[in-house]
Amino acid sequence: MSFLHPGLLVAGLVAVSLPILIHLLTRRRRKTVRWGAMRFLMEAYRRQRRRLRLEQFLLLAMRCLLIGLIGFGLARPILGAEGGSDARARTVVIAIDNSLAASAVDSGGVSALSRHKDAARAVLAGLDSMRGDRAALVTLGCPVSGVVWPTSGDIGSVLRLVDEIEATDSAADFGGLIELLGGLEADEATVVVLSEWRAGSVGGEGATGSLGDGFRVVVSSATGVGARNVGVVSVEPPRSVLARSGLGPADLSKPVRVSLMRSGVGVSEGGLTRGTVFFDSGGGQESVEIGSSLVRWVAGQTEATATVSVQGQAFSSAAGFGVLRAEIDEDSVAGDNVGRAPVEMRDRLRVAVVAPGRFGRTVGVDAFGARDWVRLALTPTEESAAGLEIVEIDPGALDRARVLGLDSAIVLRPDLVRGDGWSVLRALVDKGGMVLVAAAPGDEVVDWGDGFEGAFGLGWTIGRRGVELDGSPSLAEPTGAGVSLLGVLGGELPYLVEGVHVSRVLAVEGAGDEQVVLRASTGEPVLLSSRVGSGTVGLFSVAFDVGWTDLPVKPLMVPLMQELVRQGVAQGSAGLVMVAGGVYDGGGIVKELVPVGEGESWLLRAAVTAPNGTGEVSSVGMRRSGVWRALDGDGGSRGVLVVNADASGGDVSLRSQEQVTGWLGAMVGDDAVSVVDPEAMAGVLDGGETARSLNGDGFAWMVLLGAGLLAFLEMFMARTVSHAGVSLGRGA
Repeated sequence: MSFLHPGLLVAGLVAVSLPILIHLLTRRRRKTVRWGAMRFLMEAYRRQRRRLRLEQFLLLAMRCLLIGLIGFGLARPILGAEGGSDARARTVVIAIDNSLAASAVDSGGVSALSRHKDAARAVLAGLDSMRGDRAALVTLGCPVSGVVWPTSGDIGSVLRLVDEIEATDSAADFGGLIELLGGLEADEATVVVLSEWRAGSVGGEGATGSLGDGFRVVVSSATGVGARNVGVVSVEPPRSVLARSGLGPADLSKPVRVSLMRSGVGVSEGGLTRGTVFFDSGGGQESVEIGSSLVRWVAGQTEATATVSVQGQAFSSAAGFGVLRAEIDEDSVAGDNVGRAPVEMRDRLRVAVVAPGRFGRTVGVDAFGARDWVRLALTPTEESAAGLEIVEIDPGALDRARVLGLDSAIVLRPDLVRGDGWSVLRALVDKGGMVLVAAAPGDEVVDWGDGFEGAFGLGWTIGRRGVELDGSPSLAEPTGAGVSLLGVLGGELPYLVEGVHVSRVLAVEGAGDEQVVLRASTGEPVLLSSRVGSGTVGLFSVAFDVGWTDLPVKPLMVPLMQELVRQGVAQGSAGLVMVAGGVYDGGGIVKELVPVGEGESWLLRAAVTAPNGTGEVSSVGMRRSGVWRALDGDGGSRGVLVVNADASGGDVSLRSQEQVTGWLGAMVGDDAVSVVDPEAMAGVLDGGETARSLNGDGFAWMVLLGAGLLAFLEMFMARTVSHAGVSLGRGA
């Protein structure tokens, strides 16, 4: 079946009717005068009339055909399916890889993304809005984004949006592309995927399953040029919460650790990378250089860590939140050359010791109770006490006004917590604080376990009586949670724990191995920790009493309590670190993200479905690295959000065509993929340049050339029919 452009129909009607109309208008009726010689003239006319009519008919037909050919050539008919690939309207989805790996530049400074955009323009140039062609534009930087979705017939606008695409700092999201295409309403569609297929783009597992029979998938071939890249994987500060008035060796003994990863053509060789660490405070307006470090790569090495020591004066002028920023040397990928970590600065940490007060004179060390041992561990020297403010609260007097102003609470007499005391402690945890509970000395029958479990919902079951351990085993070397919570103690921790013995514990069941910080060498949990809400909950299954353990008199006691308080509070810090490509929803509290420096502001409202199907944004995909201030509905600060580039997405190692084809086949089916060189994308919709020249513009030019030849023939015939060349005889 063939379809003709409306312009062609008009041209045909004009071609047929115009010469006939002219003929009718110019025809005249003549009056015949009879005279003697008239009989001979009429006889001659009758002999020539048939020949003249044939000549005029041929001339009229040639003129009609000439006008028809001109209109046919200018209208460019849309041929049927049997005529070629330009027969009917087409739906095209162009997916452009704008991930971190696509920002890699070659020796000429041209990025892979720029080449993808050129190929996309070539594909779009083959579409015709007048014919009914439609296009969609998708970017693959995680999470996948439908720039033009669903399809649009305004090809010019799609072209302009191609120019505006920028590289993200995230990996490619091919799985999201498959899900997005599943909702496309089109009988047939061509999906054009433009990527250099570096390891950072095809590193994920992707999605499984096929797109179905209605899709034709065309991908650019793996023809990327070699590049080299070193990226910042993460930045780890000494602590995420620091007390400005008490910065000392315990806070800054751990250096800033910057994890690096390299990829590309330089991996097989050695190399050097310099990293410099800065501390940005005051919304990024003030920056202090902390120090630098040089990483020496050996051949084949892909991962390394740079360490930079920190001095207390670097944070002396900081107020509120600051950001540790690590920068490395420039390379082919700029997006992952910077990494950040939030650091919250507080004047001091307020810690409550929840235990009955002591009345009367001060006693000696031999008469110390749990309250005394904990206070001594928290403030062993004047320097250690500078960053902590110790508050004593009676267990029966816990109330929200006093507790919510704390950073941490250590409950030494849980048996005396009454009323809504446990719910008050839960409120402290919910706002990001730490609650540490220890067994009560002399517990014969434990009756507080239900209140503890009801408040925090950890799924732990606390035994009703203490269990005596044979031989008073020592503590085992920490694993799991102990490595992260007590990581500042480093290599000293194994020697510190082996000198501590446990005689009696409360049996705790239901805790996972990842929640056990310390355990006896015989396997019984001694210290457990778990995140609850925004904060942390810890549980000692022993009492700070020599009848249970000799921990209070051992060297481990001081650093253990210091780290539990400081690191426990740090875990609940309002500073949040994300990797680009993740989705941030604000936890129902944060309603706005305001960029610190460059970036886009985001509003996060509750999702509301309107009659027209639209709704307010309740979450946002963070595709670019940067720093944002999190604000609640009243405009109050809820901390800082730091987004770092996805270093794995910046892996510029090349993949072979066989690897790419196999990887794509697992996602869309082995028979659904066609591989095309990026330089040949201009003819990908028409099956090649030859088909395009026959069925498109080339065919139109052939028609116009035929019209020109016919016009020349018409001029010759018109002169012949007019008998302009016949001369009168002499004497006529």
